[in-house]
Formats: sequence, structure tokens, C-alpha cells
Amino acid sequence: MAMKRLVVAAAVMVIVAACSSAGTGGTATSAPPAVAAASVSPTPPGKPETTTLSIAHSGTDDFDTTNKAYFIKLLQAKGFTVTNANLATADTALRTLVSGGADVYIGSLGTVARFTVAAGGGVKVMANDIKATDYLLMSQKTIPDVPGLAGKTIGINSPGDAGDTAARACLQSSNFDLTKATFVQIGGTSARVAALVAGKIDAAPAHTAESLTALAKVNTLKILVTCADAIGPILEAGITSSDAWLAKNPNTAQIVVDAFIDAARWAATNKTEFVTLSKTVTPDLDDAIRGPTWDIFAKDGYYAQNGGMSDALLTGWDKLAITTREITTGTVPDHKLWIDPKYVNSYLARNGTKPE
Repeated sequence: MAMKRLVVAAAVMVIVAACSSAGTGGTATSAPPAVAAASVSPTPPGKPETTTLSIAHSGTDDFDTTNKAYFIKLLQAKGFTVTNANLATADTALRTLVSGGADVYIGSLGTVARFTVAAGGGVKVMANDIKATDYLLMSQKTIPDVPGLAGKTIGINSPGDAGDTAARACLQSSNFDLTKATFVQIGGTSARVAALVAGKIDAAPAHTAESLTALAKVNTLKILVTCADAIGPILEAGITSSDAWLAKNPNTAQIVVDAFIDAARWAATNKTEFVTLSKTVTPDLDDAIRGPTWDIFAKDGYYAQNGGMSDALLTGWDKLAITTREITTGTVPDHKLWIDPKYVNSYLARNGTKPE
């Protein structure tokens, strides 16, 4: 798998070059059982209680978030008015939801789980749309291998977000002691890649498309670890709302989740349309990168076509959250406090499951 991905990456770099010339470690392992699937009648949602939706998230819009752009387009086609606020950190985005400043939060499960540990509940993950990682752990060429990161600086967006978790998991897969590196908050993928190119940091997780673009433009960086090969399936992002909003807007919530999963299915199966829409999301990305990067997504099963609520995915996330210290209490909070699979179950009852 790793060799295949590196061959693909090398091929992409050749294409682009031609076009251009033209936390800390932990040992606790306690995790709760996954939420049991509820019996759901295949009844479509009724009239929405509201047709306005405010989204809070954190991080740059990257090639892989093209499905989020399609999700918004789907809601707009249903008559929704959608606002999309990009905030400084994942924690800030979730706090905005909790305070009533947003209707949904799109981002990492770790942020929601940590909030639940602190507050005891109040929010629910309704669905997940990314079940693999496209992060590559990039480094300066002067770093010979993973042990060579001892004493070095690793750039992340914010603690506990998807990139931070992927980076820590990548390093742990190589038995690296996370306490031997310094993690510094830089910003989204674009900011981290810029910091790498400028030599301000030694390593950073970066999305595949942006990584390959950087590799084609400068000769000072390299792929240190391919995270998908190192850690396997991982729930990276989902959609969450507050218990209060869900109680007031049950039909709207189901419509939103339906569109969220529809967008993931579209992203997983419509290469040409995805690539076309991606040009509005990442207009500065080299077009030669787009198709081959989507091919990597397809190979890795990047998008969760069934809502990302399976026992295997949830328990896998639990274990990873503990070993990477996303959750520092030694145990993941009871899923019933912060995950509600009924929206996904309803969607699947009406639309069936897809092979993944």
C-alpha cells in the first residue's frame, strides 16, 4: 500500500513539474462500546422547522473539503440560506455552536468528545463524512527518519483537530515518543506548508493535494510518513449540533444529515464533477494535481458513504483518541452522551447502504 501510494505521488509530481515548467504519548486503552443502531422507520423527514443554517468550522478550505461545498449547494437547492463561518480553532467553532452562535459544527470528533468530558453533554455528533486520512507528514529533507524528529518542531492547526491527531498517530505508528517533539499551532494546511517552505518548522501534517504541489515546487521537503498507510481507517470529521437545536428542529436536522451523506456519496463517486467544483474551493491548486488526488481518495475510501457510524469506525476512533491523548482522561465518554446515530440510521433505512 505504501509503495503504491508513493508511486502515485511520484507520478503526480512529474505531471505537476511538467505543467509548472510550462499531545504526548499514553498507554490507557479504555473505550466504550459503540452506540447501538436504533430501529428506524423509512419515513422521509417532514417540513423543515427552519430553512436557515449557520455552520461553524475551523481550518482552510482544501481540495478534500469540496464535498462540504457540494453539501451547501444541496441545501441551497432545497431553499436553505446557509452561512459558513471559518473560526480560529476547532474549540472556538464548537463553543460558537454551544453558545447559540451557530446551528452546526463541522469538525473533528475529538473536539466534541473533550467538550463532553468537561461539560457532561449538550451536543451530539449526527454523522461523519470522512473515514480515512489524506494527510501526509511532511518534513524538511534534512530529517532522515521519524526518530530524527526528536527535538524538532511540528506545526499543527489546533490541538486535537484532524491534522494533529493524524500526525500524532503517524508518529506513534513508528513508536516515536511524542514528548520528544514540540507541537506548535501554525494554522491550516496552507499556513503549515508555507511555514515548512520557509524553514520555520521541521515537519507538519498536510493534505495530499497541497503536499504534492509543494513537493513539485521546492526540493527541500519530503514525505516522511503516509498517514493513511500508517494508521488505517480513522473518523476525521463529522457534523454536530446542540441538544437544544436538535430538539427544536428535528426535521431540519434530518434534512441536513441527508444532504451531508448525499454530499459524501457524491464526492466518492463523481470524479469529474468533484474536480470541477474543487476549482471554486481551491482555485490556486494546480489542475494537474486534482484528478490524481481524487484517485487516491477513491483508493483509500476517504469519504464515508454510510454516515460513518459503524461500530468498527467508532470503536477504532475511541482507541486512537486514547493512544494519541486526544482524550487525556483515560476513557472516552459514553457515546450516548455525545453521539446520536438515529439520523444516519433513518437515512440508511430510506436510501440503503453502499459498499465501503
